Amino acid sequence: AQANLLQAVDSFGFVPSPFEPMAPQMLATMLVAVSWSTVLGQLRGLSAHTNETNSTEQRALGLASGHISGHPDPSKQYPSYPGFTLALVEEFDSPLDLDSDPIWTWSDGGLFEGDVRFVKQQIRFEDGKMKITATKNPGYSTQACSHAEVGTVDHKPLVSGEFRSRRNIFRYGRYEVRMKAPDVQPGNPDVDGNFVATMFIFRDAKFRHWREIEIEVTGDSPNSVTTNVLRADNTEFWRPQIASVRQTNVQGNARAEFHTYGFEWLPDRITWYIDGVPVRSHYGGNPPIPDKSAKVMMNLWIFGPKANFGGRQIDNNRYPMTSEYDWFRFYKWDGETTYPCQGFSTSCLTSDDRYLDGNNPCDGQPMLGTWKGQADAPHPADEDHQLHSRRGAALLEGLDPYRGFKMTYKASSHLLRGHSLMPGEAPSSQIQRQGACFWGGGPPFLLRREQVCLGAGFHHSGSGDRRPLPSLRQSLNFGGGPKGGL
Repeated sequence: AQANLLQAVDSFGFVPSPFEPMAPQMLATMLVAVSWSTVLGQLRGLSAHTNETNSTEQRALGLASGHISGHPDPSKQYPSYPGFTLALVEEFDSPLDLDSDPIWTWSDGGLFEGDVRFVKQQIRFEDGKMKITATKNPGYSTQACSHAEVGTVDHKPLVSGEFRSRRNIFRYGRYEVRMKAPDVQPGNPDVDGNFVATMFIFRDAKFRHWREIEIEVTGDSPNSVTTNVLRADNTEFWRPQIASVRQTNVQGNARAEFHTYGFEWLPDRITWYIDGVPVRSHYGGNPPIPDKSAKVMMNLWIFGPKANFGGRQIDNNRYPMTSEYDWFRFYKWDGETTYPCQGFSTSCLTSDDRYLDGNNPCDGQPMLGTWKGQADAPHPADEDHQLHSRRGAALLEGLDPYRGFKMTYKASSHLLRGHSLMPGEAPSSQIQRQGACFWGGGPPFLLRREQVCLGAGFHHSGSGDRRPLPSLRQSLNFGGGPKGGL
């Protein structure tokens, strides 16, 4: 039947002159033939894979069987690759709720060497794309402590966004993204400056198993791309010995046009691609091939004033700067037997996979694990606090953690009696909330900053001046909740 249809289409393989009159019957016949030729063009594309196995052909039609997670486009036929099965597609045609999406969320982090703090507001979904914008902070309130960084982040002059998966659920497979890097100056993609627009996989908070495979489009030239692989354990700061970095280029202008970037991550090699063409392979050695499951991340960040990476001409930067992502696809390697878990759930994740895997105060993921992998034996003085924390976690089960809570803090010391800093109580107007965390600072307790976070991982922490004061008494009163339930 296919051969007969091809012959029928070929018989109409002429283009009538627009100056010649065309009989209605011939026009109708031509339209039917063109419609059939469109279908047959798709059949020809499929027939190119007839030398592959039936399972490969079925993977190419996997969308029809409903086995692709994320938000694929039912009208699209996605490419297939031998040895890989399409598992996840994000078309970004509709906005994602990054607080409730089962796979994706946002980061509250900020690189130590960078000039940006990541906030949810800088990730937008519009015009069928995901857009991440770096700009001067318009007044967003950001707390010093960060789930994503497992520590504190200094004040940053800029804000941007980091789109990331919630859990370490990705491992061996093919990762692809179609993206356009930002203009350094509006409307002029040829001006060089400083930025790093990325798609990468990343594991842990660097303190236990630091794993990273990256594609970074940078601002030093219109076609500059960096590929990177990193593997280290119990390491906090980057150094050349734990990574392999190589520069390459895109054909064309990475800021003026969309290009497809990707990498295949297998147990014995990593291969990077730009617009479907392999540009680099890494076969292990130094560093070895990453072996742990990881998160997928996409972000836009600016280096600090020294501009040691991302382009030296940072003074050319004009904000806002926006990178655009048209789509993301993940093809699982057919030899992978563990990740991702069934239905991209958490059912297969080990305690090591969940180690310090929080992303932001709203993701509902308790931060499980000790810092840098070191045992953290509780001090006897902490036992009462831990007991009350467990009670608080139990009380919060089933409660809405976002309304009706308030916090007051008092501190007094015989040494400071009569001074304006202490004793005192923070008025409710100075208690601020970000997500499920409440914190207070400023007068009358300038020396400290208190925080309470709600949810299954309920905890209280304080930061600031830790010098001992004679006869210091402190109390943190936290209560309220729905109908005063806590």
